[in-house]
Amino acid sequence: MTSITLVLGSGGARGLSFVGALQALAEAGVRVGRVVGSSMGALIGAAYCSGTPLADIEEAVRGLRLRRLLRPTLRGPGFLSRRPIERLAAGLISAARFEDLVVPLEVVCTDLGRGEAAAFDSGALLPPVVGSCLTAGAFAPVLHEGRLLVDGGYTDPVPARVSRQGETVLILDPCARPDWDLPVGISDGRSWLASPRLPCLAALKAMDALILSLVDERLRSGGHLRVVPDLGSMRFTDFHLADFAISRGRMAVRQSLIHLDASLKPQ
Repeated sequence: MTSITLVLGSGGARGLSFVGALQALAEAGVRVGRVVGSSMGALIGAAYCSGTPLADIEEAVRGLRLRRLLRPTLRGPGFLSRRPIERLAAGLISAARFEDLVVPLEVVCTDLGRGEAAAFDSGALLPPVVGSCLTAGAFAPVLHEGRLLVDGGYTDPVPARVSRQGETVLILDPCARPDWDLPVGISDGRSWLASPRLPCLAALKAMDALILSLVDERLRSGGHLRVVPDLGSMRFTDFHLADFAISRGRMAVRQSLIHLDASLKPQ
């Protein structure tokens, strides 16, 4: 069977749906010949491409909790430590360099210094993978090959443009939809002031809207098969909903297999 190029986008906890999607592709006998990943897509993609069994990846992500990933620190320019994310990546990825991977991988980050996307497919693997998962400002960026790397979702949330001519491309897009409710009415000034979390949540919702707009604009005329798991109002911080995300990712790919089969047939 002709292999596909798999594009795994950003979306935080929503990206845990990739695990179920990969399981569905494996069950259907679809061969993945290359992976392109950004943010959570870089992490799950690197684990998969390094040969880590999907069952092991699933077990690891089921135990993720936001509080374990967000550890305050007084060192460096960020107020959160990178160590939890670095340990997670090291535990999931059984390869040190891109050249050691079982399946070729391209990782997309944001170069904070230049303000542009930066793609990596050779050399040390963990630095760009970790960098692609880091929220700017909250975490100190990763310095790699002279570049300051942060979340790839800022510049290329679903990096389908990295695909090559002639490839059959399957895009898995879990980007957070800005359809979740704020906990209190924003029209009530007193409620706003009484809820310190609300301004932060409002900023996150605005970021969701910006990323969704960017993704829709870039993928509108791409001609690739795009699968969007039905994750409802799940936020990118809802790591406790891993079971739900995995099942929805599996379901979405199973439902799209008829379209994928058609695209793999010789023209």
